[in-house]
Amino acid sequence: MTGLVKRTEDERGFCLIAPLIGKPGEAGLVFCHVSQCPNGMLPPQGCEVEFELVRYEGGNGTQAANVRLRTVSQKRLFAAPEGPEMRR
Repeated sequence: MTGLVKRTEDERGFCLIAPLIGKPGEAGLVFCHVSQCPNGMLPPQGCEVEFELVRYEGGNGTQAANVRLRTVSQKRLFAAPEGPEMRR
């Protein structure tokens, strides 16, 4: 599953991820503990991540597990915007 990091709380060791499924606002935010992130580092707000949904241990609901950043190709990063060329 993929999602966008909506809020990061470094001091408290968690972030909230908005899944990129369905219509915006349809799915709730997913809790992610720092222990589920590579090298124990939370992804910055606005980053796109991949993750799995798992049940809370001893609780109700779900949380993110095996969180990893999605990479952006150099081609996409430096691609020219679509549309008519701008002239000076």
